[in-house]
Amino acid sequence: MNMQESQDFKPVGRRGVCSFVHNSSFYLYGGALSIPGLSAFRQTPHVDIEMLDMHSGLWSSVETEVLHSLPQFTSGACCAVLNDNLYIFGGWLAGLRNAHIHELDLETFCWKKLPINNPENGPICKDKAAMFGYGDDMMGVFGGYGYPENDAHARLEGRAAQYHRDTTNPFFSIYWTNELHLFHVGKSEWIVPVVTGIPPPPCAAFSITRVDPHRLVIFGGKQVNSRVNEIHILNLDTWHWSGVNLPSRPEEPWPVGRSFHTACSLFDPSAITPPYPPCGTVFEWLPCPTPDLAPCEPAVTVDPKVIVLWGMSNDADPIDDAWELNVNTLTWKQVHLPEGAGPKRAWHTASAYHPSPCETLVVVFGGTSENMYVVPDQQLTSISKPSLLHFGVHRLFELCLQYIIEDKILMSHHDHLPIPAHLQQQIREQVTSNQQLSITRL
Repeated sequence: MNMQESQDFKPVGRRGVCSFVHNSSFYLYGGALSIPGLSAFRQTPHVDIEMLDMHSGLWSSVETEVLHSLPQFTSGACCAVLNDNLYIFGGWLAGLRNAHIHELDLETFCWKKLPINNPENGPICKDKAAMFGYGDDMMGVFGGYGYPENDAHARLEGRAAQYHRDTTNPFFSIYWTNELHLFHVGKSEWIVPVVTGIPPPPCAAFSITRVDPHRLVIFGGKQVNSRVNEIHILNLDTWHWSGVNLPSRPEEPWPVGRSFHTACSLFDPSAITPPYPPCGTVFEWLPCPTPDLAPCEPAVTVDPKVIVLWGMSNDADPIDDAWELNVNTLTWKQVHLPEGAGPKRAWHTASAYHPSPCETLVVVFGGTSENMYVVPDQQLTSISKPSLLHFGVHRLFELCLQYIIEDKILMSHHDHLPIPAHLQQQIREQVTSNQQLSITRL
């Protein structure tokens, strides 16, 4: 593995990027570029990934090794991290979609394509879906937009999901879907969970957020011809859908319908106490005992909260707002982002880093501030400058470092302060980080 780190290196702005946080670093992979005269539809997959060190604020390009093949997508894939491995599913490339799963070892940075023993039981080829980890050896995939593999006109009856055809294309059958699958990494098999309740209608380009060890919150997305503002909650302990959650009164604050937005938990999901204990049920459809989803560390008792950032309206214009959702009460309040948070955008990416259970750093990257249905793809301008949004309780240690950095007298003599060498190094890294990132504290 080769890594090039530099204060001058910056990732290229693009749309439909996969992002994730692992070991105090923020990573980017893939995405559709806009190069004058060259359609993003004709781009080839990326080879390297880009990493932002959350301590130093420096970007680096990480060269990866390919064992079998690279993920075949330029945009719209979904990803999740499990056991020091990145898993990527689906995506879009040159008008085609896929149902492949690729694994990237985050220690050796080596790609491999995972075998699938029962592809006929798996998802259709699609993009704009969502992925999440389940237990120690399974990945979940929900929703998306696509078609059956090898046969765009195949019959979809009999599947445990709904499919709504996109009638705008009379020559090719493409569907919105609410498929829900689990992929067992060790067995290389797809599993169709048995769920109860009312699932979301077929949708794509929504947000999915883990808010505690047992719950996923889905918001918004496009359902056939409309971008919605519905909330759906999936309980991973009981596999029960909450049904549609909408405002109970017309005057209740609630964000407008949107797609291509992002959402992140404002607390560390693994440290939050769920409102109910795990039931310990062993489901017959699982090939192994139900995973233990309980938090490993002492939990904090708070109402989980989700921040929703920007997105695309029903008119396909980028939406200039942000909202905070209290998951337990299903109430919203609008968050007024200062100018330093960056421009409004859609089809961007955002991932959360939790230095402590009640502190969150959300890194936002990419997307576009233009109407993607009006501006030709090859002329779209993608946003390249990342933004860092800070939420929650500031650590005392962090406040002390910032005080030293912002005090001109202390900084002029910081090399002579009676503090250990490793703290001197952290001060220098914090100075670099402040110079490299646009930090907005909320």
